[in-house]
Amino acid sequence: MEKLTCSVCKAVYTEEADIKLAKDMKQDYEKMCKEDNFIPKGIAPCPNVMCEGELILTA
Repeated sequence: MEKLTCSVCKAVYTEEADIKLAKDMKQDYEKMCKEDNFIPKGIAPCPNVMCEGELILTA
């Protein structure tokens, strides 16, 4: 089962819709990071506005 885990706040997302949204966002997120000279560790930013973490996809 795939899940998303935030690299900072450790929030876990397992809903299929959340995972699909993050996967769909991956290319745009990587492009945005490249423009900001930032190397992404995850596939999307954490949805918690108070957190600066990234969502990591794991199996």
